[in-house]
Amino acid sequence: MILKRIIPFLFMFLSALASAQQTGLFPVEGVYTGLSEFKSGTPAVTKERMVRSSSSGLEMSIRQWINSEKLLFRDNLGKEQPFDPKDFWGYYENATLYVFVGNKFHRVTLLGSISYFLESYPKVTGNHSPVVTEARATSSYKLLDMETGDILDYDIQNLGDLLSRDEELYNEYKSIVSLKVKRKKMYSFMERFNKKYPLKQQQMP
Repeated sequence: MILKRIIPFLFMFLSALASAQQTGLFPVEGVYTGLSEFKSGTPAVTKERMVRSSSSGLEMSIRQWINSEKLLFRDNLGKEQPFDPKDFWGYYENATLYVFVGNKFHRVTLLGSISYFLESYPKVTGNHSPVVTEARATSSYKLLDMETGDILDYDIQNLGDLLSRDEELYNEYKSIVSLKVKRKKMYSFMERFNKKYPLKQQQMP
C-alpha cells in the first residue's frame, strides 16, 4: 500500500529531474519579476520570505501566497514589505513555471529555450483572474521566447522565425510542404530545438 502511494510521487520527481537536465536549468522556487531573474535563479521573493496571511502553522505554498489578500514578504533586514502584483512575471514551484499574462498565471507545459503554454481565461473570478464575459472560456496556445521574453501566438510562422536560429532545423522545417503535416510536427521541432539549445542558468554580474 505504501509503495503504491510512493510510486506516483517518485515518477513525478524523476520526470521533473529529467526535464531540468534537458533544459540545463534548475530554477529556484519563488516569485520572479522578470525573465533575467528566472534565468539567473534569483527570485525577487523566495518561499522562505513570504509572510503568511494567517497564523496557521501549516506551510504555505507559493500559489496560496500569490492569492493572498495582502502580499507581504520579508526583505534582507527581516522587515515586512508589500509586493506589488504589477511586478509579477511568474513563479516557479513543484518543478513547474507559471507565467503572468493577462493578469493571470498560466502553467508552462514545455520549458526550454522555446517554451510553450496555454493562455486560458475561465469564467470564474478570483485574485489575479480577469472576468470573462463570454459564455465559454477563452484559450490559445502561446510560445515564450526565453531569449527575448517575447510571447507569440503558437503558429507556423512564429515557430519558423524562432527555429531560424538553427539553420539545419529551420531548413528541415521549411522543407515540409504540407501545412497539415507541419502543424503536427511543430511540437517535436520545439523539443528538438530545446534539446540542442538547453536553457542554461546564467550568473548575475
